[in-house]
Amino acid sequence: MAADRIIDLDRELADLFTKEEMLAFFDFRLVLNGDEALSGLCKISEPKRPGDKSTYFSLFFVTDIPDQKMWTEIDALMSKIPWDRFQRYLPHVESVMSLPIHKPIHGVYLRETYVYVNGPLPPLGVYLTNQLYPAIIRVTGFQAGELVIWSEIADMMAPLKAAADAAASKDKPVPTFLERLGRLLK
Repeated sequence: MAADRIIDLDRELADLFTKEEMLAFFDFRLVLNGDEALSGLCKISEPKRPGDKSTYFSLFFVTDIPDQKMWTEIDALMSKIPWDRFQRYLPHVESVMSLPIHKPIHGVYLRETYVYVNGPLPPLGVYLTNQLYPAIIRVTGFQAGELVIWSEIADMMAPLKAAADAAASKDKPVPTFLERLGRLLK
């Protein structure tokens, strides 16, 4: 029998991020103990390669936390989310798997949720805006901000990036704001 292979979860998570493409994000608030509210961000991604065998969306939740006690409370709340209700709102959802990232990172709670789908989907922007995002809000019960479609931001930033690139190509002793921004966007 072959020796048991040790799986490095940090490496697996890093590899997964390189294989996913960010589609959208939104901010959210969750209320603990009836009065304490924490804010977070949910990143929605999909596999980068169209040839991938599984069709899924990745929901990556990030929440700032003040201490380990709060990590435990958020984890308990997130673990109670009835992800099986997704199928009420999205009949093409095959299964959902939600896992906290258990390696404590000071000041942050992380959870990855995978939504596996089958069958043809509407155009991606329509699906994200009209189906997936509303289903996430209904199922989680989070107070959520506006859904931001990543490709729309990239389109809006293109003229600014071009102006920053043009400004960066000129000889100036002190970098301007646009030059610094151009370097950040590269």
